[in-house]
Amino acid sequence: MIQGYGDYDGVGLAQLIAKREVSPLELMETAIVHTTAMDKELNFLAVECFDLGRKAAAQALPTGPLAGVPYLLKDTFTSWAGTITTNGCNLYRNFVSPSDTETVRKAKVAGLLMFAKSTTPEFGWALATETLLHGDTLNPWDKTKTPGGSTGGGAAAVAAGGVPFANASDGGGSIRIPAAYCGLVGHKPSRGRITWGPDVAEVCSGVATEGVVSRTVRDQAAYLDIMHGQLPGDRDLPPPVDETFQRSLNSPLRKLRIGFTTESFSHVATYEAGISGVQRAAKLCTEMGHLVEEASLGGFDYIKAYSHIRGIFGMGHYATLCRAAVLKGCEPSGDDFTRFMFESARDSARMTGFEYAQHVEGIRQGARQMELACLPFDIVLTPMSIIAPPAIGHNHMHHTELNQYHDTLRDYGMVFSVPFNVGGQPACSIPIGIDQNGLPVGLQIVGKWGDDVTVLQLAAEFERAAPWSHLRPPTWIKEPDYSPR
Repeated sequence: MIQGYGDYDGVGLAQLIAKREVSPLELMETAIVHTTAMDKELNFLAVECFDLGRKAAAQALPTGPLAGVPYLLKDTFTSWAGTITTNGCNLYRNFVSPSDTETVRKAKVAGLLMFAKSTTPEFGWALATETLLHGDTLNPWDKTKTPGGSTGGGAAAVAAGGVPFANASDGGGSIRIPAAYCGLVGHKPSRGRITWGPDVAEVCSGVATEGVVSRTVRDQAAYLDIMHGQLPGDRDLPPPVDETFQRSLNSPLRKLRIGFTTESFSHVATYEAGISGVQRAAKLCTEMGHLVEEASLGGFDYIKAYSHIRGIFGMGHYATLCRAAVLKGCEPSGDDFTRFMFESARDSARMTGFEYAQHVEGIRQGARQMELACLPFDIVLTPMSIIAPPAIGHNHMHHTELNQYHDTLRDYGMVFSVPFNVGGQPACSIPIGIDQNGLPVGLQIVGKWGDDVTVLQLAAEFERAAPWSHLRPPTWIKEPDYSPR
């Protein structure tokens, strides 16, 4: 066991290894002990691959900014050859991934040590992590609340100190919302910055991307240094960076024109802590020397954009049920999937090719709307969530009727996240305070497409000006007693 393990981020742990103050195997055993203990309280482990983690830690590792650091993989989309990927779904409880995605291959090359998979809602379509297969994942800040979704398991594990960062993906807020609910950093990279290849060209017409949830900004930068880059055939090609993302954090940040808004895209008003967080951030930016003004993003039609997102994801749900029928050898039953997945798939089965094409075109038109709305600014600041972290069961995939589920998700969940999935811009959630109930409040920093560097640089400025590393949730890893006996 490593003393003070929870005080280190991923880069810090890698530095301990590089200086030979700890061994990768010692670090792995510490991570396994802490994640196992925290999982008993929060339920964030979906698949244990401890022996594979130990085996990787015992082998020679490369040098690098995150080499030797324990890492949780998200239990959906991202494929690790030879391991179970349940997708949070009963039918897939024993499904073995046949190959590695490019991000898993890069993780292995960089020396990241995968040793388990984190819980996720069924096929990632929820802002809570509650499944029939694994049960409910809880928020370490308040175990009656959700840690969000779909990267709820990874966010709970990181927030509780089990690992310094965890794999994530975001098709409607699934990196940023869990980061906000759990007091973490969650960066959604620019569309195309991280490839989905080699077996998948893009997810949901390009609205989704991979990333990571972490406790520090520099872990986000170090992760992007490992993962960024395209494969032949990728459609979106963000411009290359002049230096590493991590090194750019130490470069002076130019004076920025920053717009801020707390105006809700839905009929639901933004909660007070979210508004106060943005106002506090705008004041900090002014003190940093940036040009700050209130912005309006009213040229973006959020309600229409959500309907297109619903249509594209719904067709994905229908495709999932079709693949499941092949996997099972017969039509899936009500015990195989949640009510939401069944109802969404059946509803989408009636969609025509023309209607689907209209949804895809609508997303691309929405991207133009959003980029034009943000065009006057280098950075736009918004609340990350419209409400405080909701209670477990707030909008359950199995207990809520399809249209009601979508209405709640649209009006109370994805209000500030979906617009930038549609736009494809880099968007990062950082902690901006604690509300009156002791729950984290997230701030969203949005940049121009391809300019992940400026977003991370500003996030790092906030981290220095209003640090959050000292904040600990009530459910946090317990350090062993090293006092003399």
